[in-house]
Amino acid sequence: MGKRSQGNLEETGVGYKSSSGRRTETSLSYCRASPADNCAAKLIRKTIPDVLDETTEKYPDKECVVFSADNERRTFRRFKEEVDRLALGLVRTGVRHGDRVGIWGPNTLEWLHTQYAVASIGAILVNINAACRPAELHHITAKAGVKTLVSASSFLTQDYYEMIAEICPSITSSLAGKLQSPHLPDMESVVMYGGEKRPGVYVMDDVMSMGTDEDMKVLKACRGKLGCDDASNMIFTSGTTGTPKGVVLTHFKSVNNMHHTGLRMSFDKIDHVSCAPVPLAHIFGTNIVSLLHILFGRKMVFPSPSFQAGSTVKAINDERCTMMFGAPTMFIAVLNHEWVSQYDVTSMRSIFVGASPIPPETLEEARKVMGLEEVMSGYGLTETSPVATMTTHNDTEEKRLCTVGKLSPYLEMKIIDPETQTTVPLGSPGEVCVRGYSVMAGYWGQDAKTREVIDDEDWLHTGDVGSMDSEGYLRIVGRIKDMIIRGGVNIYPTEIENFIYTHPAVQEVQVIGIPDSYMGEELCAVVKLKPGEDTTAEDIKAFCKGKISHYKIPRYIRFVQEYPMTGSGKIQKFKLREQWKNIDEE
Repeated sequence: MGKRSQGNLEETGVGYKSSSGRRTETSLSYCRASPADNCAAKLIRKTIPDVLDETTEKYPDKECVVFSADNERRTFRRFKEEVDRLALGLVRTGVRHGDRVGIWGPNTLEWLHTQYAVASIGAILVNINAACRPAELHHITAKAGVKTLVSASSFLTQDYYEMIAEICPSITSSLAGKLQSPHLPDMESVVMYGGEKRPGVYVMDDVMSMGTDEDMKVLKACRGKLGCDDASNMIFTSGTTGTPKGVVLTHFKSVNNMHHTGLRMSFDKIDHVSCAPVPLAHIFGTNIVSLLHILFGRKMVFPSPSFQAGSTVKAINDERCTMMFGAPTMFIAVLNHEWVSQYDVTSMRSIFVGASPIPPETLEEARKVMGLEEVMSGYGLTETSPVATMTTHNDTEEKRLCTVGKLSPYLEMKIIDPETQTTVPLGSPGEVCVRGYSVMAGYWGQDAKTREVIDDEDWLHTGDVGSMDSEGYLRIVGRIKDMIIRGGVNIYPTEIENFIYTHPAVQEVQVIGIPDSYMGEELCAVVKLKPGEDTTAEDIKAFCKGKISHYKIPRYIRFVQEYPMTGSGKIQKFKLREQWKNIDEE
């Protein structure tokens, strides 16, 4: 990817274009953000291990992380000591600067150790979803050229060793570190934790004890090669729109994105204790939780290996958490869990919402139950490291609830017509495009796919539909692929979902398009009711009548107990469309 200069972004404003230092106001949906916008910090040149070193020196005896389900807690000093031991052991197994190291498992201390140990060697961490199956595991490890796979022994009903053996049968008869597979030619080692020793693998506890003085020399040499612009992570997209692609992020991109995000959250002023039920394997967990908290020296609490509403409630009570990070679906599940009335959750002050805006009704409930003071929301993609826009303490409640905030410093954003590729007027919907330092380096080994989303002027085309107001606040309407065309009229589901959310019996709702021979598509609302509530399709239609345009009232209403979800808490609309595509035949 072409690297953009950061030295010419001093102009700032909405609807302004500047090509030669001159500032000209326009009515187009374009803005660029400088340090003066909500944050005065400059871009910094630090690597991820630099960040851990500095924070540990500043807060050696402060509690760094808690894994509630495993009863594991660490100070910054002890955490860094264990990270250093693991890094030394991984060097002993053959890991070097630039190698790809996969990490596969749910939220555990070992996952976090691996994240920072790999970074300190200058290797590239390849995040693998805890719920992935053998075919997905093979695709990711082969595509990334993973040399060493660090893995849990099991998760829920899945035996990880058995799944690894499916794609690498020779593991059962190999010595540890001597894997040879024609299907995975780059794979040499598997390091496992959390179970008994199995053939062909290293045990993590052993690896943490096997480093020598010679390995220390190698480790220091690897660290000496490490630069801010080196790749730090490869995070594979969810694959909901095709084969998963490996998003490559660098130390510079991630550290700076989290630095500015933390400043806008006032993490430099507020000593938050954060409850984090999001998966570490997702960019939300890797950067917005893990790296952000290490960067600012704040305590993070992981309630359970994967999201459980009850465990989250208990962790808030036990650790007196003041902030929670998650998707709206997680907050809704927590607020509706029976344990909320049995535990004290009034320590909560703030929530940070990713994935999609939180319904106003959910916030009102959170205020009643928790005494919550504020909600902050952010927008971005793995491809933007990830935060592109966010709301702050200074925004009005209307802006915090109805928008995903303003652009992060040193970035540019425009809203374009996907057909003509021209910038649309302020207030008009179009595709959100982002440009600047935090945009990914590219998709690993897929230059053609990279060029499909990053154009010749370095604009990342997100595939999201949004609109920008005159102050630069972004509203997300939906995904281009989620847009419904009914009788030739473009309909974005978010507007309808936000209204149906206000029905007193509705906990969650997803609006999808269903094929229709006459209209092209018809609207279907897939509704999840609050516990103990009961209503009918006709009642919901009557609730909509006269309050939203008639053509936006869903023709079909279907009720579900649960939605198909990604590991990061996003609802998979494509699976809902597949499930209900023949609804008119029912």
